[in-house]
Amino acid sequence: MEMDNADLPILTVGYGGRTLPELLGLLERFQVKVLVDVRSVPHSRSRPDFSRPNLEPAVRAAGVRYVYQGVYLGGRPECPECYVDGRLDYARVREQPFYREGIQRLEKAHAQGMRMALLCSEAKPEECHRARLIGESLHGMGYAVQHLDKDGSLQPHAVLRQRLKDAGRSLFTVSPEDDVDREAPPPSPDARRTPDASAPDDGRALAMLRSIWGYDAFRSLQETVVLGAVQGKDALLVMPTGGGKSLCYQLPALLREGLTVVVSPLISLMQDQVDSLRQMGVAAEFLNSSLDHETARSVRDRVRSGEVKLLYLAPETLLRPETLALLDQSRVGTFAVDEAHCISSWGHDFRPEYRRLAPLRQRWPQAACLALTATATPRVREDIQRQLAIPPDRVFVASFDRENLFLAVRPREDGLSQLRAFLKTRKGSSGIVYCGTRRQVEEVAAGLRAAGWNARPYHAGMEDTNRRETQRAFVRDEVEIIV
Repeated sequence: MEMDNADLPILTVGYGGRTLPELLGLLERFQVKVLVDVRSVPHSRSRPDFSRPNLEPAVRAAGVRYVYQGVYLGGRPECPECYVDGRLDYARVREQPFYREGIQRLEKAHAQGMRMALLCSEAKPEECHRARLIGESLHGMGYAVQHLDKDGSLQPHAVLRQRLKDAGRSLFTVSPEDDVDREAPPPSPDARRTPDASAPDDGRALAMLRSIWGYDAFRSLQETVVLGAVQGKDALLVMPTGGGKSLCYQLPALLREGLTVVVSPLISLMQDQVDSLRQMGVAAEFLNSSLDHETARSVRDRVRSGEVKLLYLAPETLLRPETLALLDQSRVGTFAVDEAHCISSWGHDFRPEYRRLAPLRQRWPQAACLALTATATPRVREDIQRQLAIPPDRVFVASFDRENLFLAVRPREDGLSQLRAFLKTRKGSSGIVYCGTRRQVEEVAAGLRAAGWNARPYHAGMEDTNRRETQRAFVRDEVEIIV
């Protein structure tokens, strides 16, 4: 039975003690259309089926929209006023602008008549601190809030309040039995990598790594580079693809004052990273030729107002007079030069515009500089270091031993038939097929689709909107193969 929006309840539901099919069954039973994940960390080591990479596609397949809002609707490491004696105080969290923004987002969704459920870790609502916190806020605003109890029954928020009162517990005080952030407890001293002796101990960085990215510990060299960047130290980092380079400037951007400008040569890479950051609640934007005039103007206004923490720019866009003027009006704290091998004439992908980045260090002397690349010979490293004036002791090179990678070369006979035979051994996996020309891309993609594979072409001759949609579909696992 359809209800007016005013009477439409907002549910809370936890997955503790439930299987994923059981949770999906509850969403169907209560006609939930939007699942809002309000966990502090959308990942679970003990229950990997409820980690976001597994949960989100399963929820979507059930016809329910998945939205992660945990960074808005709870404590954040960069909010020191949210803590008392090192523990979150949810009465203070409710006063923060980011929390109010999160509540406003829930209000907008509710106004559209969509039945929502807020996802917690604990099945018993009084054990879920976020169910209590958000439920009390919404209840006080006049919304009908109902908590899905461990036994599958619905309990009005007033019943939860009475339960807590009878137990002598507070809605907002985090007590030991609440088991805050159960899914990502602090790693034991034995489990953590010994930090670099020169790097300061900064619990904020580790807390943010857990709360936003969902990792328990830094990988090799990440901690040294991140903590140095938070202090405003320059660095050149050479790390293989997939090693976690982007984290080394994204995380410090949230702990460091001012704007982090990320120089990137690829529009598709900008789009991918900005989309990922936005999903985690990070204020990130890009400026490039794919934006229309109104959208670009809106981004520039947000940068000037200080709302944006990371701004992605191609070197050509960065060097335009209007962009330089924009950054003069902003508080630039860090320049992160991605694909930094492009700065060197000895590099395999030299871009002349990268050579013109060096003078920016004089224009904004207060800004730290991080140069990052996956491919740099000693000669290229020396060139990058010299161009960007990075001290020799701030050059870091990670190990390139990648046990998960396998490379093989085979004679070409019938390319498409060979490719189909190879794909038959990789059913259920995603992949990228590289071709030498746009025509080959279209032909191979069409051949794979004719053979029953979910494949799409991707090349520079496509319309920008089509390319963006193809990239989004691949990232969201809606397309298996990109050619």
